[in-house]
Amino acid sequence: MTSLLLCMLIFSLIAARCLTTGGEDRLQKAIPGTYIRYSQHEFGREWDTLTIQKSNSDLTVFQILRKWNYERIMDGHKIQPEYKRQSSSGIYDEEEHVLKDTETGDVYTFDLAKHTVSTGETIYKKIK
Repeated sequence: MTSLLLCMLIFSLIAARCLTTGGEDRLQKAIPGTYIRYSQHEFGREWDTLTIQKSNSDLTVFQILRKWNYERIMDGHKIQPEYKRQSSSGIYDEEEHVLKDTETGDVYTFDLAKHTVSTGETIYKKIK
């Protein structure tokens, strides 16, 4: 049991070190960009876009712009699309390697290998 805990501790230290090189967090530098999500189902289609930009030079505060478009389908007919636009800011947590939205409380988790960001079960793909 002790050896298992020791192995887990060593693994977590190595994983944290891989994210941080030369005092700078690779993930932090990769965050800015545009991320999209599209879904379609029997009740409509939706497009969801996140644009995340840095607000300060040390990459700890970010501006988050979410644009959402939903086209409802009722009885086989499209209804007037619904649009939303939400602007907020986020603070990068250097210990947990996540971006925390200061207004909504959402926590954004990034996957560098897959070029995605997720909040809860919602996953966005980075396009630029």
